[in-house]
Amino acid sequence: MSYVPSRPSGRTACFCWTGRVICFLCVCILLCGAVSCSKDSPAGKLINYVLSEEPAQLDPQFASSYSSRIVLMNCMEGLTRIDSQDQVVPGAAARWDVSGDQKTWTFYLRQDAYWVADDGGQAAPVTAADFVFGMQRAVDPATQSPLASQLYPVVGARDIHEGGEPVDTLGVKALDDFTLEIQLEYPVSDLPRRITTGPWLPCNEEFFLSTGGSYGLEKDMLLYNGPFRIMQWEHDVSLRLKANSKYKGHNAVQPSGVLFQIIKDSDEVQKALNESGLDAAPVTSKQFESLEDKGFQDVSFEDTTWAICFNQDKDMWKNESIRKALAGSIERDLLYGAMPGHMSSTYGLVLPSALAGDQPYRSTPLEASPLVLDKEARVLYNQGIASLSSDEEISIDVLCLEDMDIQLAMGFIQQSWQKNLGVYVNLVPLSESELTKRVQDGNYQVALCAIRGDDDQAVSILELFQSENDENPVNLESAQYDALFSAAREKGGTDRASLQACEEYLLEHAVVVPVYAQKRIFAVAENVSGILFHPFDKGVDFIGAGKLE
Repeated sequence: MSYVPSRPSGRTACFCWTGRVICFLCVCILLCGAVSCSKDSPAGKLINYVLSEEPAQLDPQFASSYSSRIVLMNCMEGLTRIDSQDQVVPGAAARWDVSGDQKTWTFYLRQDAYWVADDGGQAAPVTAADFVFGMQRAVDPATQSPLASQLYPVVGARDIHEGGEPVDTLGVKALDDFTLEIQLEYPVSDLPRRITTGPWLPCNEEFFLSTGGSYGLEKDMLLYNGPFRIMQWEHDVSLRLKANSKYKGHNAVQPSGVLFQIIKDSDEVQKALNESGLDAAPVTSKQFESLEDKGFQDVSFEDTTWAICFNQDKDMWKNESIRKALAGSIERDLLYGAMPGHMSSTYGLVLPSALAGDQPYRSTPLEASPLVLDKEARVLYNQGIASLSSDEEISIDVLCLEDMDIQLAMGFIQQSWQKNLGVYVNLVPLSESELTKRVQDGNYQVALCAIRGDDDQAVSILELFQSENDENPVNLESAQYDALFSAAREKGGTDRASLQACEEYLLEHAVVVPVYAQKRIFAVAENVSGILFHPFDKGVDFIGAGKLE
C-alpha cells in the first residue's frame, strides 16, 4: 500500500487510515484570516506558553518529561506529523509505502530538509542514516533510554536493549541517503501516527559525537530540523524558540517564535494568564471558570484514566483475594457524588472514545464494575491476609497526586476501605514527577495512577500491562495476560473481541481498578489561534499558531 500526497487546490494533503474524531486525538483552535506579518494578521507573532518544569535535557532518544516533549516536537521533526485536522501528513518523509502484511514500511525522505545550528546556520542534509542512528541509540543499552520500549515493535529492538545484541541488527535500514526501511516484528497499522516524535526522531551522528556527552543539555548542543530552533535558554526561568528559516516542511511556520515561561505553581500560572500576557496554559476546571469571564477559550479532551494500581512486586499485592476485596468494596456512589468538573465516572480501563483500528473499541460504555462484593469483600480480604507468610502488622501506604480533587477522591476510597474492610491506609500525596518516578521505580505499595496510552488506540493502553513492558505500572507478570495480548497484537490491534478479552482480564483479576476518566483543559486567550494540543502527552504544536494584537 502506498501513501502519496495529493494537493488539490485549497486542501491539505493527508495520509491516514480513516477520518477520526478531531476533538479526541488533536484538539486545536483553527488558524483563520489572511497570512501576513502585519499587525492585523495573526501570523508573525511571538506566542507565550508555560512549561510546568524545566526540561532536564533535550536528547530526543532520552527525554521523557512532558515539558521536554513539547520543546522537542517544535524543534525536531520526525518522519510524519499530525495536522490540525487530525491527519497524518508528511514530516521529514514526503511519502511512504507499506507491505501487505503491514510489517515492512518504506519512507522516502524530503531532499530539502536540513539540520541547522542554534544560530540558524545550515549544517547538513537530514538523511535516512540520521533516523537509523537515532533509533539505534534509543535501543542501545549503553544509552539507558527510558523510551526504548517504544521501539520494541521494530525487528531486533528488544534483543538489543535487553539481550545485548549488536545495534546494527535493528530492523531499520538506510537503503540510500533518502530512503528508510523499517521492519516490524508484528503488524502495526497506525505506525505513521506513532512515529511523529520521541525515540523515532533523527540524530546526526557526527554532531552527536562532537558534543562529548553533552548532547541536548544546552541550546548549542543540539541540531534542529523542525519548525523552530532554540535561541535562548535560561534554565529554570524560560526557553525561547525562533522560527527556523531553513525549514521547508509540509506546512509553513506561522509565528515568529515561542516563549516558554517555566512556572511550576498552578496558581502562578493562573495569575500569569490574567496579568502577564501568557497566551495559553493547562488549567483546572475551577481555574478556567474565572478565566472564561475574561474571554479565554476552552480547549479540552479526555485522554486519561485514573486507576488504583497494586504493585505486584510486593507479596501482599500478588494476592488476588486482597486486590479483589479492595476493588469490590469501594462505594462509588459516594465517590462520584463529589466529582469535579474535569472528571467523569468510569468502570473501564480503556476510555469510551478509544478505537480499535478505525472502529470504536466498544459500542456502549461499561456501566458497572465487575467487582462489587458487598459483605463478601471483608471475608475475601481476611482470607487473603491469613494466607500471607508474614506475621508483621499490615501497614498500607497509598500514593496519590498532590492535588485537592485527587486527594478528595482518595479520601472517599479510604473511607470505603475503613468502613467495609476495617482497613486503615495512609495517604501519601506527591508531586506529579515524584509520583511518576515512584511508580516507574516500583517503589510503592498502592497508588492512584494516571494511565494513558500513546494514542487513541485501545491497544496502546493494554500493551502497558505485558510482562515484558518496561513501563508496566503494576509489574504484572502473567503468562495468561501475555497470551491474550499477543493474540490481539497479531491481529494488528484492530480486533475488538481480542482487545476486550485483555481488558476483562485486568478488571476481573483486579490488576487495576479504574476510578475516574480525566478531561484535560487548556485556556487560550481570545486573540490566539492555531495552537494544536495533542492528547496522550504527545505535546503542543505551535507551527500554525497566530495572534491578533
